[in-house]
Parts: sequence; structure tokens; C-alpha cells
Amino acid sequence: MARSSVEGSDDESVTNVQHAGVDEGGIVKLHGDHLVVLRRGRLFTVQVGDGALTPVSALDAFGPDIDPRHTWYDEVLVSENTIAVIGYSYERGGTEIGLFQIDPAGQLSYRSTYHLRSNDYYSSRNYASRLIGSKLIFYTPLYLYPGAEDPFQNFPAVRQWRKGATPSEFRRIVAATNVYRSEQAITSSNGLALHTVTVCDLANGGFACEATAVLAPPGRVFYVSPDSVYVWTSDWMRHGDQMRAQSMLYRLPLDTSRPSALGVLGSPIDQFSFLQSEDDHLNVLVRSGSSGDGMWGAEVAAGDVALMRVPLSSFSDGSNVAPSSRYRRLQKPEAYTFQNRFVGDYLLYGTGSDWGYPQKSEQPRLDAVRWAGGEAHQLSLAHGVDRIEQMGSDAVVVGTDGKNLHFTSIVSANLQQLWIVIRARAPRRASCAVMASSTNPMDRIREHSVCRSVCLAARVTGTCLMSRQRSCSCAISRCVSRKSESWLRDQRKQ
Repeated sequence: MARSSVEGSDDESVTNVQHAGVDEGGIVKLHGDHLVVLRRGRLFTVQVGDGALTPVSALDAFGPDIDPRHTWYDEVLVSENTIAVIGYSYERGGTEIGLFQIDPAGQLSYRSTYHLRSNDYYSSRNYASRLIGSKLIFYTPLYLYPGAEDPFQNFPAVRQWRKGATPSEFRRIVAATNVYRSEQAITSSNGLALHTVTVCDLANGGFACEATAVLAPPGRVFYVSPDSVYVWTSDWMRHGDQMRAQSMLYRLPLDTSRPSALGVLGSPIDQFSFLQSEDDHLNVLVRSGSSGDGMWGAEVAAGDVALMRVPLSSFSDGSNVAPSSRYRRLQKPEAYTFQNRFVGDYLLYGTGSDWGYPQKSEQPRLDAVRWAGGEAHQLSLAHGVDRIEQMGSDAVVVGTDGKNLHFTSIVSANLQQLWIVIRARAPRRASCAVMASSTNPMDRIREHSVCRSVCLAARVTGTCLMSRQRSCSCAISRCVSRKSESWLRDQRKQ
């Protein structure tokens, strides 16, 4: 979980983010002792404390002179005492950013509204904004029309809203010298887009914006690391009787240095398919039949699965292509609604239900692959994989068995790949199974400790007994038996 500062305090983020220090848009944020909640076009603050939730303030999530019809208000971010509400307006033609002030008592007041010229950025998996310090970062696409009378009318621009504002008030925020393309020839059967990364500074109550754009085919997935924005662009080409993605991956540093690019294959599912690791590599899960995460594209990704791992030094002018040796073929699930996430030293992925009725998965499982190289595990589950939530170096997998909702904890306890699956089946019952383990006595102590913590987390007391099958269960009794306690004491003495 990331942490952010709010005027002299150090508040824990309530958003489960990919990278600490890179906050993501959401519908609930924390400011001091107050929750900031975006709900159905309204902004609320709620005081937290003394075992109670106390409503404090409420406002429309848009300006007083704005007609909210034909506008979606999707996400909120907080920087010091500034609240940014981000949405998309079909009526006003772009990304809409409403700025509000919050005081230490949680009272809200409206400040101003701005528009970024863009096409609809919607993704069923990804928000459009990130926040690093006071810098608000947006990804937005702008589709180009060759027959347009004035091509600069499609360039990224910003305007401050006022009653009676006109399109002529938009001010361009990307110069022609800040529009890039790769050295490879651009051949797109589906048109072209300006994939735009805009950085707006909220410091001192301002909204100064600068943008960088890359010219590429329209299919896209974007990901923000602590120092760069990555945009994976794709076009579909027919090879025989199959359609394949011809892709280019762009890296846009946040320090305003020049973008770089690398030719790649396939396409990621969503932003969770990426990890810029501390060893200066980019790791990306790709599928051969994925077309990006625009709209609902991530929900129908299909095809073969591979893990691409490339050094950051391989990015250049786009004339290079990642060699096949940089792709590791992975087990391919047969179902749709593919979920994936990098957690600790592992890439986790699986499939579950779509947006319709809950479905029972046939032989549900979670695949766990050590992304830096090494063995892969397949963990049998009692339910499908509908979400994967990172919890430090561990994870919680959420899914349905067709009737009930399940929460399964995945614990990576040590460097010997100790994998423990904890299945929460009912409010007063839990179980765990060690999938792979070490023979080191201290590792066995950790296993007992994890099993004990499972009981406590499930708010039950139970017995945790190791067996030949390396498993334990928590029943309604004492959490650790005398035999187990004795064994642990003996091992600690050694």
C-alpha cells in the first residue's frame, strides 16, 4: 500500500496500487481523518474516528455552471488539500477535471474545472489518471482523421471552463516537436491515434499542463511506473487465416526526456500485465489474441500466453525488435475473462466469470510463475479467478464457484518458494495448504506461524497440525495444539 502526505501528516493510502508513490484514480480516498467519496456525480467527506463514521460535507462533483448530462465522473485523486475529480464529457468534448478544496475539518468547496481535448479513454480495467507528488498524470487517446481541414484541431489541448466557453478557447499543450513516431514504418489498417501523456502540476493551486504524444495504431494498453509511462500500441494484421497483433511499445520518461520504443509481439491484457522491476527490466504478460484494454477489450483477450522480459536498455528509436528469446511461453487457460498481476517475485494469472451471472469454472486454478526465471506452479482453487489483489508480497484471489464468493490468500513466505493457499469458506472456518515447501526447520516454523495467523485472521480458534501431506486445517478448537507448540519450541532451541 502506498503512503501519501497531507499537510504535516503521513496518511496511509486506501487504494491498492501497483507501485508505492504512484497513486491511482479511485472512488474512495483518504485525507487526514476524512474519507473522500465519489458517488453518482456527488462528492462526500466522512470523518473516521471514535468507532464511527460521521458525514461532514457534500457537493456536486462538477462546477455550478456545468450541465452533468452526457458526462461520466469516474475517479478522484487527492493532492494535499486539492481534490481532483476526473471524468469524460461527451457534451464538452474531452476529459473533464474538476478541482475542489478540502480544509482540515473536511469541508468541501469548488475551485475550477478544466477540459483536456481527448477521445473517450474508458477501459473496463484501467483508470485514466495517476498522481505522483503534485503531478497529475493522464493517458488519453486522440484518433486522427486524415481528411480533417485543420489537423491541429485534433492535437491535445486544455481550456478552463466558464459558462459559455467555446472550442476556440482550447490551448494546445503539445508542440509538433513533442510528437514522436518509431523508426519502423507505420502501417495501420485501423487508422492512427495520438497516444498522449499529459502531466498537470497541482502545486500552489495551479493547473499547468504539458503533454507528449506518440503516433501509432489505435490499440493500446498503458502502465505507469515510478519514473515512466509505457504505452503498448497494436494493430491487427492478417497472416493466413489468423489475425495477429503487430505492436510497438513506447516508454515516455516522466523527467521530460525523449521517448524510446521497442518492437514487440502480441498485446498485454491490462495495466496489471506490466512490472518495471528494480533490476532495470520490464516484464509484461502478453497474449497473441489481445487487442488492448480500450473499452471492454481486456474481457475478451485470447490466444497463447507468454511472459516478455526485456532490459530497459533495449529501448531505442523503435528499429529494434525484442528477440524471441525474450519471450517465455506459459500455460494457456482455456476460459475467457483473464486476470493477471505481478505479486512479489511471482506473476499470478487465471480466469473467472465475466460481467454476467456468476459461473462455475471447470477445474479452476491459479498459475504462479517466477518472473525473473525459474519454475512455475499450478494451484488448484475451489473457485474461479475474478480479481487478484496484491497485499505486499502476498495476494488475495477473489472469485465465485457459481454460488458463493470466495477469498483465497496466496502467501509467498520465503525464498524457497513456500506457497500457502488459504481458503476462506465460511465466516467461522478456514483452511490452508502448503503447495511447495523447504525442508529447513525454520521454514516449518514459518508454516506453523502462517497457519496460526490464518485462524486469527478468520476470527476463529483452531488447531494447526502439520502432516505428511504438508497441510494444516483450522477447526473450532485451540489454534495450535500442545504437540505443535512442543515441536516449535524444540525447533527454536536448535
